[in-house]
Amino acid sequence: MKKIQTDILHGDCVDILKKYPDSFFDLLITSPPYADSRKNTYGGIKPEKYVVWFLPRTEQFLRVLKPSGTFILNIKERVVDGERSTYVLELILEMRKQGWLRTEESIGSIKKLCVKSCQRYLKNIKINVLYKNPMPQERSRPWLAKC
Repeated sequence: MKKIQTDILHGDCVDILKKYPDSFFDLLITSPPYADSRKNTYGGIKPEKYVVWFLPRTEQFLRVLKPSGTFILNIKERVVDGERSTYVLELILEMRKQGWLRTEESIGSIKKLCVKSCQRYLKNIKINVLYKNPMPQERSRPWLAKC
């Protein structure tokens, strides 16, 4: 059995990922800051500036992800005045221009994917699954296999 090494690095992923070689990771998972949320915690990002802010990150994600790798993006648009913002859709479209292939979107409860200790923090999720290369049939929804 292969030994698993775990390192926890603190900092901006744009800077940290530059230290890794191309095609290094099998799996990348992120739950980035949502636009206009928690301004006091991390300053917040305006929806109209979100795509430009996030694209340098997806550029690094694409570079360090192995060709057979999976990228899971947990992000849900904010609703203002009864309308859901489009910044996530705009982000996905720009990511496709970078070379990403969007294959899945899932909205559901975190209870199936999370231990009880984190359920009070994560009530529901919206997951976008993206790949560098076309998804073989056997890779379809592997992250939901045990739910």
